[in-house]
Amino acid sequence: MGSNAVIVTVTDAPGMLYALARVFAERGANVTSVEMQREQALANVYFEFSADDGAASAVLKELAETPGVTAVNPTTSLSMIYGKRVIVMGGGAQVGQ
Repeated sequence: MGSNAVIVTVTDAPGMLYALARVFAERGANVTSVEMQREQALANVYFEFSADDGAASAVLKELAETPGVTAVNPTTSLSMIYGKRVIVMGGGAQVGQ
């Protein structure tokens, strides 16, 4: 199973998260991370999920066809961007993990 990430823009309405989660479940995709940001009448929902290549493309297609979805943008997984070590420096403080 490959690792995938997508940002889905939806209308801010009851049941939208359920409709999106249903697409993943019906295609056997495993959602590993979810983040939501709301902007007035729209919401951006970031998903990281694992699925076989054929299932991943079917998930993206079905997400785009879901009523209330205005955009589907595949993206790079945050784990690929941030890696394993983050060091924050500034104001005399150093923080490492």
